[in-house]
Amino acid sequence: KGENEIMKKLIFFVLIFTLIISFSSIGFFETAHAENSNIADYQDLKEKGILDKSVDEEQWNKYLEESKQGEQSLANDSDGTGYRSAFHLRAGDVLISNKTSSWGLTGHAAIAISSKKILHIYGSGHHPAVHSLSWFKKRYSGKGSWLKIYRSKNSKAGPKAAAWAKKNYVGKKYNYGINMKLKSKNPTYCSKIVYQAYKYGASKKSIYDPGSHIISPYALPNISSKSYKLRKVKTY
Repeated sequence: KGENEIMKKLIFFVLIFTLIISFSSIGFFETAHAENSNIADYQDLKEKGILDKSVDEEQWNKYLEESKQGEQSLANDSDGTGYRSAFHLRAGDVLISNKTSSWGLTGHAAIAISSKKILHIYGSGHHPAVHSLSWFKKRYSGKGSWLKIYRSKNSKAGPKAAAWAKKNYVGKKYNYGINMKLKSKNPTYCSKIVYQAYKYGASKKSIYDPGSHIISPYALPNISSKSYKLRKVKTY
């Protein structure tokens, strides 16, 4: 009987040890996968046709790093004074959220084309679409995520940008895709629409020209020029 008890305890400890080793191995492979996720994302996006041949792997990894830094910068961005009580959406307001995260893409951006309607493109397989602010709040805020709204320092810039976005994107069946061609409209992506709206609708001086580059949603406030600065006015 004593020998049986010893054998049972030995088997029990062997099982526990095996489980510990197994869980440790899983953690190791998950870490290894995470470290190589940029490469996997790049390859997957290429295969899906979301990234075109103008974007090489080095440029893509640079975008991911800049996007990560941009998110951290915007996370602590405080609301502008004078807007904290009664907030009303205005044409040209820029909406940025950190909720979307798929295929290596982080963040989402949109532009208000009126005091009630917002234009954006969701992602792969979608075309430019128009929704209400309540729809955006429900989809892109809450549960640890945030939706921040930015407004140009120049009061005339927003309406001009909104008018350009409405004319050039509403009702268009443009495809979703990421490339280095900031002047083209098809394919397009969320932050590219906002960039173009201000660059070609408001003023060429409204946003600094980053050259051949992928525009991160989080970069939009930082690349707006001093006289047209996009300042945060509301957080949800």
